[in-house]
Amino acid sequence: MYEYAMADGLFPISKNPLELVKVKGATKRQKPKRILTYDEWERFIVNVNAEPQRTAIITCMCLGVRREEVWALKWSDFDFIAGTVMIQRTIIGGKVYERASEALLPLDDSLVQLLLDWHGKSEFNKDSDWVWASPWTAGEMPLYSTPSSAITSFRLRSRLGWARSAGIAYAIPTALG
Repeated sequence: MYEYAMADGLFPISKNPLELVKVKGATKRQKPKRILTYDEWERFIVNVNAEPQRTAIITCMCLGVRREEVWALKWSDFDFIAGTVMIQRTIIGGKVYERASEALLPLDDSLVQLLLDWHGKSEFNKDSDWVWASPWTAGEMPLYSTPSSAITSFRLRSRLGWARSAGIAYAIPTALG
């Protein structure tokens, strides 16, 4: 916006003032991204036995989306016949946000089967229900506090060292090329 204002002569300066702003620690990544290899992914996922965490983590990995987007999925977001899912919400700090843009993603047949298996096991399986509904809220909210702590626990049991859940999310897309 400033670029256009400067071009129109509305500002008597030749440099965008926002380019001068530096926020310490916020403009650069502090550590390099830690991405799991396929072997590390296998070591990790074998330690994840609890449901729905296992299915949710595999879904996150296969779709390549953030855990906040996976935990905000409802059954109505899936079209199992067409093999697609619409990512349209995110959950942050227990609050659900509708996304400004929606993303329609394809589903692999094996992921469809895994999700249908979970659909059959879950007590919350109506279209309006959260895929990962919390039994502690009678399904009114998704399980949103579990992923980070669960991933840390599974990561430690897998002896993977330091790896944030965001790095784990890149494991499958990276391994598959």
